[in-house]
Amino acid sequence: MNLLPNLRNYSIYSWLVLVGTGVFGAFTWNLHFIIEFSTLINSNASSFIFIIFHLFFISLGSLTYIFLFRNLDSFVLYLVSSITLCVSMVTMLFVNKIWLISLLLGIAGYSIGIGLVVAHYNLIYFFEDPKMGARMYSLALMSIAPFMIVEAFIDKFARNKKWINLVFLILILLLIFSSILVGKRNFSLFAQEEEEVKLFSRIGNYGWSNLFALFWGFFFTNTYYSTILLFQIYDLIDYLYHFVIEIAFIFFLFSYPVGLLADIIGRRITVTIGFIIQALAFLLLPFISDINSYLLIFFPLTIGLGFTFSIISGIVLMFETTPKKKFKLDFSIHIIFVGLGMSSGVLLGEAIKSTIQNEPMYLSLILLFIIIMAVVVLLQVNETLPSKKELSWRQTLRYILVFSHNGTLLYSYEFSANKLKLSRPNSLVLAGALKAMTTLIQEMADNKEQLKIIKQEEFSILVESSTKILTAVIATEELSETRERMKLFNQEFEFVFEDVLSKNIEEQTFYLSADQIIQKVFGERT
Repeated sequence: MNLLPNLRNYSIYSWLVLVGTGVFGAFTWNLHFIIEFSTLINSNASSFIFIIFHLFFISLGSLTYIFLFRNLDSFVLYLVSSITLCVSMVTMLFVNKIWLISLLLGIAGYSIGIGLVVAHYNLIYFFEDPKMGARMYSLALMSIAPFMIVEAFIDKFARNKKWINLVFLILILLLIFSSILVGKRNFSLFAQEEEEVKLFSRIGNYGWSNLFALFWGFFFTNTYYSTILLFQIYDLIDYLYHFVIEIAFIFFLFSYPVGLLADIIGRRITVTIGFIIQALAFLLLPFISDINSYLLIFFPLTIGLGFTFSIISGIVLMFETTPKKKFKLDFSIHIIFVGLGMSSGVLLGEAIKSTIQNEPMYLSLILLFIIIMAVVVLLQVNETLPSKKELSWRQTLRYILVFSHNGTLLYSYEFSANKLKLSRPNSLVLAGALKAMTTLIQEMADNKEQLKIIKQEEFSILVESSTKILTAVIATEELSETRERMKLFNQEFEFVFEDVLSKNIEEQTFYLSADQIIQKVFGERT
């Protein structure tokens, strides 16, 4: 098992897009919370409830994205949402009127609701290999840590020197801008299927996944919010920076090991572990005698570790359960539910604030009940980490052939797994499979039949038809991952050779560059 992703699979332009997206993630998942709560503290707000404007508008941003912005240029939307987020954060540093802060919180949330969808849409090609998905996302979480530490120190030791924070935020915006603008020059986005938006129908289609997104959003924000309430109750609010720095170090140290674990045991188990660890930090509160030391040392370490487990696996689970051809629409719905879950986390915190001030045990019991419900919901969501059998799908591939709909062979490729020495009987069987496949395609062209598979002794012939081509793969067995790759290959092939196919050109020399599509879709090093 490879511990690290194959970094050579991506160009420098792709990595620039990943860097820009990672920096934007530093804003959306953690960094902005520091600025927003700090602003509310400095404004002497009567309550932190005003953060609800920010969280609710995340859902509103994703909702309006579905109906108004979904078909606009993704990179333009990405940059606009980044600018809006940064400007709202900068402005927040210089105002103290609570109504204006609430407005800026709403604007920031709205831009995040749009930016989150677009940012993850840009990342689709980085998550093509499901057995590396959590490790890839862990790199983004690791990149958040340095920004959190710098912002925490600025907030604590240079709070009155607002120009320092201003410069820091401008540098972040410039980093996002430069990486995205340069990276997008040679970066292709995943084509989306056009369809009518039937919101309630789509919500129902992914009911359990959306319900999980709701619980995930709840635990994400309720943990933050309950922590701040506890620090306020025990007069530790001036040490909030200490809490943030400890969490950031945990992110940096444990993100990749947790990503590796999630790629071994699965996303659902890892998320469950994260929820349990987060709840454990609160469950121990009633049994601690030195509460101040606990909140400043052990509590942040436990919360940080729980966050690391739940953030990485939770996002990857939502990401991988979203159909790639309908990603913009369906992932937007996930973010809507995440925002609603976040809002409910704040509302619950406010509802029980006076109760936990006198008896912290109530918070522990409530979280324990909610985590049980969350785990029940999580068990209904399909595990996205493929089985060991599915992970070996590349080793089953032998040949791929592309035909026109009249049966003419346009392109063929022999996978490297087949270039190993075959025994004489297997070679004969494979030759027979190739002959059978050619005959099969000709018969399909003549009779217009749409077969999906034919068995040929030790080999299976998998067939996938699309608008202009028909692709056949000879493999040792039929796996669902191979089917998905074939569909993606057809889509890419028709896109790249659209002009040639539209002119009905059938000479194979025109399609030789399809080797690059093989490398992209099947991970084959040509």
